[in-house]
Amino acid sequence: MSKSIENRAVSRNRDSLKTLSRAWTYFSKKLALALSKLKEDQYLIINAKRCDRYVQFACDGEKGMRVEVSSNHFLKGKDRLNRRQTSWLRENGWNAPTGKVNKATPEKEPNGSPNYFVGLPVSVPAGDIAHLATEALVHGLEIPGPTSLSYQTFPARGTTVEFEDLSQFEGEEPRPREMFDDPEPHDEDDPAYREEIFETMKAIGCVPESLTDSEEAEEYRLWLEKNP
Repeated sequence: MSKSIENRAVSRNRDSLKTLSRAWTYFSKKLALALSKLKEDQYLIINAKRCDRYVQFACDGEKGMRVEVSSNHFLKGKDRLNRRQTSWLRENGWNAPTGKVNKATPEKEPNGSPNYFVGLPVSVPAGDIAHLATEALVHGLEIPGPTSLSYQTFPARGTTVEFEDLSQFEGEEPRPREMFDDPEPHDEDDPAYREEIFETMKAIGCVPESLTDSEEAEEYRLWLEKNP
């Protein structure tokens, strides 16, 4: 990766998260703690609960970390990214996929990926990586909020993955977990909390048609009519 691309990927405005909800800011901090614990050959995958979009992290020891965002090579139907979302990823430091799944493999193309990706040296702080990933979740994948996420971990053989404020994970197979609870958990049916979620969705330009849950899409559409 060229130095310019590397800088563009991590040199995001440090104040940009202040425009997001408190929940996303807290999420980014907890993600940074988790990433700081990753060891060589350990992986962390952040999944959207209601669709197949994800961000994944692979620790390569002293070589740094590879971060990937799901591309349309892995997405179908309503889960696929639209032109606005793919443009945002490309314009904000993410390398475009270099080939299809059977072409851009680690063996055939070790410096590429069928996903949007960035390779970061070990000198990049975990906080910057978490910031980069959080922005991708919000603006690239348009995830409504951290409560819409779960995580999976893949530990290196013979090791245990332990994350700050996350359940201890053991074994070779991934297991879904609830993702980084807000310090003040909310009732998702609480009107004030729904208002906060919809404000965030509106701020990032989320449209009802992008939601896979039809009931939530209709609720959001009615809210937009009252809050143009």
